[in-house]
Amino acid sequence: MDISTITKDYTRLQKQSLNNLFDTLTLFQDHAEKTSRYWAYQMGVNNNAQAAVDQYRAVLKQGRDDARKLINEGFTNVEVSFAGIGSKQPAE
Repeated sequence: MDISTITKDYTRLQKQSLNNLFDTLTLFQDHAEKTSRYWAYQMGVNNNAQAAVDQYRAVLKQGRDDARKLINEGFTNVEVSFAGIGSKQPAE
């Protein structure tokens, strides 16, 4: 195996691992959101406070999505930069 093949495989592995991590974090965040909404309903939190919490949740979700997009773009850039290395012939 040459270095470009190893790097491509390693990059794919890291990208898949990160996607799995983000999927898991999304599940945890969604469950925590449902739990906190139920708790707020049971405690009688007023609508103004609930609206503020909902805005905060929206900011957190947007940050999560932006981070995932940024990291995936980084992995794509790494894949593109190593895409042509394996096809180049060494100079004689």
